[in-house]
Amino acid sequence: MKEVTILNEQEIFPIAVDLFESLGHTLMDRYLELNTFQLGVHLVTVDRMAEVNWDYLKHKGPTDVITFDHSEMEISDEEADLYGELFICPEIARTQAMEFSTTWQSEIVRYLAHGILHLIGFNDGTTEEKDTMKLRENHLVEQLAAEFNFQNLDLSQPS
Repeated sequence: MKEVTILNEQEIFPIAVDLFESLGHTLMDRYLELNTFQLGVHLVTVDRMAEVNWDYLKHKGPTDVITFDHSEMEISDEEADLYGELFICPEIARTQAMEFSTTWQSEIVRYLAHGILHLIGFNDGTTEEKDTMKLRENHLVEQLAAEFNFQNLDLSQPS
């Protein structure tokens, strides 16, 4: 099974869900060469992200991306290379984009890559782990940017 489901639970950013889904498929299928995956991505408001962050991690306030690894749960007779869920906050992406001189569209793609890397075993707890993960994340975002126009994620802009 190779499945990506995007649930746009916010209305502030009109996002091309089908394109975001294609980015996830391409990342996992072609660039990471995963044989089976099942990923749910929730695009949420700042308030919802703060709620999830508190309810599950006991951290106050919103964050950019939260990853839930469900690989220990039995989904079928066969094991998946990746089985998880991401919560991504486009409003935080806009704030981060201004800080890093990029676009919110590039930021949510980065969050997608970051979350998927966590789900396949990358960690960012130590400086060395963080550096390794950031290099891999940057490479994946660059690969996707060479193939997709991230600006097309914004449905409010003429294409």
